[in-house]
Amino acid sequence: MLQEIQPGELREWLIRTPEEFLILDVREDYEYEYGHLPSINIPSGEIALRHHEVPRHIPVVCLCRSGTRSSQVARYLISEHGFTRILSLRGGLLAWLAEVDPTFKLY
Repeated sequence: MLQEIQPGELREWLIRTPEEFLILDVREDYEYEYGHLPSINIPSGEIALRHHEVPRHIPVVCLCRSGTRSSQVARYLISEHGFTRILSLRGGLLAWLAEVDPTFKLY
């Protein structure tokens, strides 16, 4: 079952324990370059070839613009590669913008 994290909870993680997890932004490069949280960027279309770049020893929070692609990537990593510490940001960066940071740059 896919676990989700709320935008406010992710903000708390970023404040309290940023070194204890990783954010995986699965948007396209041009989306990422426009604005992003502290993260690594592997576009969803490249995850099958680059899944080995995703760490297994810490929790990983997948995110995208609305939460759709990040949920798909998280489910893929769980079902196809046995990841167990994967979450998806509920509502994506649109929810982050609405609930946490209205100044966040999102195309």
